[in-house]
Amino acid sequence: MVETPDWKARYRDAIREMEDHERNWRDLEKSLRRMVGKLCTLGMGMAPTIDAELLKISRQAQNEAPATEIEELMKSLLHAVTTNDQPRGRWNASCNAVAALLERLSTGLTPDPAMQALAAEIKAVDSDDALAALLARAAELARERADRLEKERATAAAMLTQVTQRLEDVATYLTGSKADWQTSQDATQALNTQVLREVHGLSKEAHAATDLAPLQELIGTRLESISTHVHSFREKQEKLFEEQSSRADKMTMRVAELERQTRDLSSSLEKERQRARVDVVTGVPNRAAFEERMAEELERWRRFKTPVSMLVWDIDRFKKVNDTYGHRAGDRVLREVANCFAGRLRASDFVARIGGEEFCTLLVGTDADSALRVANELREAVSNLKLLFHGTPVRVTVSCGLTTLRDTDTGDATRIFDRADAALYRAKDAGRNLCIAA
Repeated sequence: MVETPDWKARYRDAIREMEDHERNWRDLEKSLRRMVGKLCTLGMGMAPTIDAELLKISRQAQNEAPATEIEELMKSLLHAVTTNDQPRGRWNASCNAVAALLERLSTGLTPDPAMQALAAEIKAVDSDDALAALLARAAELARERADRLEKERATAAAMLTQVTQRLEDVATYLTGSKADWQTSQDATQALNTQVLREVHGLSKEAHAATDLAPLQELIGTRLESISTHVHSFREKQEKLFEEQSSRADKMTMRVAELERQTRDLSSSLEKERQRARVDVVTGVPNRAAFEERMAEELERWRRFKTPVSMLVWDIDRFKKVNDTYGHRAGDRVLREVANCFAGRLRASDFVARIGGEEFCTLLVGTDADSALRVANELREAVSNLKLLFHGTPVRVTVSCGLTTLRDTDTGDATRIFDRADAALYRAKDAGRNLCIAA
């Protein structure tokens, strides 16, 4: 006999299974709606328009609105995000905090131009990566500054120690000289007393004497005693003089040695100061050295009116090199470009890395037309560099903005630099790998 299927039991099992699935889906939906609400809460604070959209989505999720309504709200949120042009409050707060930190690091007894440049760059920061890169550069500058200060402190401490030693030696010498002087004074006083005593005794005996012969003998004895005292005094004075001469010679040698050490320390300090004016990556002068040289050239130009041209350079798409091949490759590009500039300039000219991928050259005795010709020669030399990274040839180009000092440049170098920098931006906007004069 064939068994008849129990379709009712199977139907009940299917119903129970469907009910279980439905409960699971409802639980999952509730969890997702709660998650949407929490994510909306966490996303608050970017902009008023975006906050309003997030609040709508959170409320609809809590009210178990249909998925179609939430989907429409998501589209509205996406539109608010893409059209929002207001900076985020928390982003501004972070940038302001970084700017305040850089300002404090850039000020002091000796302002740091590199830190000041970073403080100016914070205004253009528009991404987390850019802010992180800026903070990394600030940390490196702070480390370099701390190293320089530590070296200068150690050198100054050593110099102070030598000065203290010199003063102690001088004090010891003066103390010894004072003691010798007092000894000499005591000996002189003792001799005077003894001579006076002998003369006084001789005078008394001369008055009392009645016979000339004993008196002559007495005078001879007294004179011999006085001669003995004088001879002893002279020996003591000669010995004292020898000791003083020996002490003076030692003091002279000591002072000469300390002066030599002081000169060595001064020379070392000057070398450290010079090293502090050199960019550690490229080996060319840094921004601080540029500021000093520019001030000198500006003062010289005001006196003699000899033409001076400023060229501000920027390596094109440098960030792409760093992102593609790494920072080691970026450092090599900086070195190659710096060497290319330095190797083609005259001894009277000047090149410095003033920050990031920016360089600045000063052409002394060069007018505007000649400066533009030199700039294009340098630009072409850079574009002809043969660089290979990870087996891939990489072409590096630079853009340049240049200007020549004018009669209206009566203030500091800021106006001159801004003029060349504006020309640099025009060169980059025009397609890069160009030199444009202001």
